[in-house]
Amino acid sequence: MAEALAEIDAACYVMDYCQNHVTPESLEAVYGPFLAAIRARRPDTPIICITPIFTTQVLYDEAALHEARGRVIREAVAARVASGDEHISLVEGETLLGPGDLDCFIDAVHPNTCGLKKMAAGLAPTIRELLGL
Repeated sequence: MAEALAEIDAACYVMDYCQNHVTPESLEAVYGPFLAAIRARRPDTPIICITPIFTTQVLYDEAALHEARGRVIREAVAARVASGDEHISLVEGETLLGPGDLDCFIDAVHPNTCGLKKMAAGLAPTIRELLGL
């Protein structure tokens, strides 16, 4: 999938996936290699990595899993930065949609139109900065 995505000559890649990984280990097995595959083909294209957004699952029994997924993403980005990647950024998902945004979800997990609009507005400053707009 990463190789196919890297075929697209994008101005910026936004990585917002992790929620469907059952374990942090399964996310860790693919996240860093996914970034590496994109970077191999597109060395100068900005990549924005988003940690998990808030979901009500965090309120019940998945808080530790939620945090572990975020940690995997933070560590993957930190490793890229440590290796000299100057075109990668991290956005904390809960700054885009947090506990106060329950009206922005269809089913308490998936963002609705309001939620997607709020996420886009939250990402806009980072995208503008990375693209020099």
